[in-house]
Amino acid sequence: MISKLTPADYALLIKNTEIPPGLRQKLSPQTLGIPNLTADEIVTLSAATITAITRLNNPKIRKALKHVLVKLLAAGEEMHRSFAPNAPIGQTNETLEILVDHLNSEPRPDFGNLSSREVHCLVHEDWSPATPGIQLCHDLTTSEVISTPIITRAHLILHALAAKGTKATTAGNLNRKFVASIIEQMGFSDRYLLLLKQHYKVINESDVPALEIIRIVLELADTIKMRKQKFQVTSMGQELMAPGFEGSLFLILFVTFFRDFNLSYRDRMMDLPEFQDSIGYSLYQLSALKDGWHDLGQTSEQLILPSVARIFDRQLYDIRSAIVRHRFLVYLEWFGLVGLKRDEEPRVSQESRTVLAFRKTALLKRLIRFEFS
Repeated sequence: MISKLTPADYALLIKNTEIPPGLRQKLSPQTLGIPNLTADEIVTLSAATITAITRLNNPKIRKALKHVLVKLLAAGEEMHRSFAPNAPIGQTNETLEILVDHLNSEPRPDFGNLSSREVHCLVHEDWSPATPGIQLCHDLTTSEVISTPIITRAHLILHALAAKGTKATTAGNLNRKFVASIIEQMGFSDRYLLLLKQHYKVINESDVPALEIIRIVLELADTIKMRKQKFQVTSMGQELMAPGFEGSLFLILFVTFFRDFNLSYRDRMMDLPEFQDSIGYSLYQLSALKDGWHDLGQTSEQLILPSVARIFDRQLYDIRSAIVRHRFLVYLEWFGLVGLKRDEEPRVSQESRTVLAFRKTALLKRLIRFEFS
């Protein structure tokens, strides 16, 4: 029936697709003559070939399978016409669309048992209540978020700017006087503050990454703005800094941080916007982990979308763990969504110690759920 397929095509299908044993036997070299396949078997082969194309990493094999798929579809079209000569020529394309839709809905082990459609929701939807994928809690209470580093530090900056604002530097940063007035209130360890003072004669905003990053995020969230070379709190910022609005401020900063702020800022590693673009996938896989501590080195790849993880294969050094640590887990700790276990190196500050393991918090479970229907 499939006269256009060659023995090499059959061998490619046998080696790289998951097909029923009986069909595999039909295609094997030991079978004499041209395989006499039914329409259902052609559909089965086409589906298995599409699945293999989406899952295999080897580009040469994927390309070869695509050529075989074209032949399979042509054979299906030919068979269909033999049964229904007047049928529309797009019948095979309709069959293919059904197959693709089915495959996009099937759980995939390489996606942590998510389907391609579910991964698409996590990567491309906007986290609003009306769209599938990530659903955020909109009724967080003050008591749940008030002690998180992000709210503590955001409140500190907002309240310090609320009265008269403060002059910006020519580079657009908070000025040295303002930095000196709040740095010791930001919850840094004594060791970190000591090292800062030993290293810098005067401390600029850019010398304190956490301060600079939170100021940038507050600007992106439209809670502060620079007007006439002066930082001031906006009307939205005034509202969100009021007692009782901590949950709303937390939610706005979370979305702004992970969707609008450049997570690669200040870490001196490869830019890799693909990691941030797929952060929804990382949040899902983090949420799916069991409770308790997880070793960073053993778990980091699980938190990265496979197509993004393959980018690392082309790098001289494997920086998967470093990317996950600096652009995901450390920032989630700021929001109180994970706990981190660091090494005990006494010569460096707590903030600079290497992250060894992590665990989810109750706040993560409260903040994020996933809905794909």
